[in-house]
Amino acid sequence: MRIAVYGFAKAENQYVKERSRQVGRYIAERKHMLATGTDIGIPQDAVLGCREARGECIGFSPAIDIASHRRYGLPTEGISQFVFIPREYDHSDNLDICLKYRNVTMANFSDAGIIIGGDIDTMHSFTTLHDLDKVIGILDDTGGITTESIGLLLEMEPERKRIIRDSDPQKLVDAVIAALSNRQ
Repeated sequence: MRIAVYGFAKAENQYVKERSRQVGRYIAERKHMLATGTDIGIPQDAVLGCREARGECIGFSPAIDIASHRRYGLPTEGISQFVFIPREYDHSDNLDICLKYRNVTMANFSDAGIIIGGDIDTMHSFTTLHDLDKVIGILDDTGGITTESIGLLLEMEPERKRIIRDSDPQKLVDAVIAALSNRQ
């Protein structure tokens, strides 16, 4: 199965960084593929955890190739394979649009997504996962949109079987995998 990790693309406190790394490591230890948006912060911490466990990580870049990916200052360490924006895409020169293209493509590729902290861009990914009827894990106690914003949205959601919340990274990854197994 392919599990995407979403969250703040900025430096977090050490507590959140370590929990992000644990999520990546647990995904790899359970022999599943990690997908990220090849960004700094939480996504990169998850990648490093995945790499520690010798897992596979697919990185969805908002760039058209590795050279432009590096020009944007995005990390490459720990990524097994990259997925780039098609060169022929009409807006391939607009980073803001390519970030959204990347998020939708990654959500569609993934079987599930795990939200760790996050801001408005992470909320976009959450709603995309939701619209695509994906299993969504939310790592509680990581700040950002996981604190209040997602909770407010979930109050409007009468059926929440595909949304799992836990503050323990290992329990969350295991619950997401179990929910995926039950859907198949």
